[in-house]
Amino acid sequence: MNRRLNTRRLLVALVGLLLGAMTTAGTLRAAERDTGGPGPALPVQEHAGHSGGGHQLEHDQPGDHGGHADHGEHGEHEHDHDAPKSAKNYEKSLASYRMPNLALTDQFGRDVDVAALLAEDRPALVQFIFTSCSTICPVMGAVFGKAQGGIAAVSPDFRMVSISIDPEYDTPERLLAFAAKQNAGRQWIFLTGRKDEVMKVVRAFDVLYEGDNKMYHQPYTFIRWSSDRPWTRIRGLVGVEELVEEFSAAGR
Repeated sequence: MNRRLNTRRLLVALVGLLLGAMTTAGTLRAAERDTGGPGPALPVQEHAGHSGGGHQLEHDQPGDHGGHADHGEHGEHEHDHDAPKSAKNYEKSLASYRMPNLALTDQFGRDVDVAALLAEDRPALVQFIFTSCSTICPVMGAVFGKAQGGIAAVSPDFRMVSISIDPEYDTPERLLAFAAKQNAGRQWIFLTGRKDEVMKVVRAFDVLYEGDNKMYHQPYTFIRWSSDRPWTRIRGLVGVEELVEEFSAAGR
């Protein structure tokens, strides 16, 4: 009798463990689905290389790098901002850039070859953010998030890239949580990495901010339709409708 009872208890325990494991796996799959999942194949680089020679600029209008202190330091609270439909307060120019040869890490912990990622022959949108930002970054993230449907209607095969300028704080886990808040689709990649490597990308896009201090960074959005075209460089906040319009214009 005791042996049967013990066997029954053992079977119940094993079934419980199995059900728990299945639930955990399902939760992880749901998280990947809701935040974009691993998504399309990414260019992976095993070892970070050296800088690819800086940048080549062909600006129609030189950018102002003075900046202003509108960002808070790290905090435990979250910052939620609505995405404006229209901002109508930005400057636009065209530019060509040369990306450095290095790898950054995405929100799923994968090493991604930045130069290869941004050389893909598909429309791309790039922004620089950090997750503890309390002012413009949540707005920029929300605009990207709300614009995904409109952009997909123009070109279903596109790539969004958000690069953290606070990589010491913005771990892949924090970027994954930020991505979930923005309902990021599979085409949206969030990147972090070593500070010096991130700064090479910042310099490549010519968006240096005063003293390399993230509190002085300004809102920039970059759009390029294909690898053989220049980037549309947008300085200032754009709304959802404007971002979709600029994306569409880049393809004409």
